[in-house]
Amino acid sequence: MSPLRFTAAVGSQQDVLRVELERDRLRQQRARLVEQKAVAHADLAALLSRPAELVPEVAYSLTVDHQLEALERLLTLAESCNPAPARPCAADCP
Repeated sequence: MSPLRFTAAVGSQQDVLRVELERDRLRQQRARLVEQKAVAHADLAALLSRPAELVPEVAYSLTVDHQLEALERLLTLAESCNPAPARPCAADCP
């Protein structure tokens, strides 16, 4: 979705890349947290000397989905504040 926004000259390339990088970072963080939760659950089962299936799950879940949605809203807001067509990259652009 983000490359389409850039090619439509709605947002700056830097804004699009920044949001995409943050979205990817949050997805990776979520994957690490889910893995850590599974390891902690297995550790708890071992400490209790019970099969993991008999150890109760955590009463709440960890999510970062709301952060991803917030990033999308911020990108939309940035695009609405900067409707000028994208300019060619300067020499200092990556």
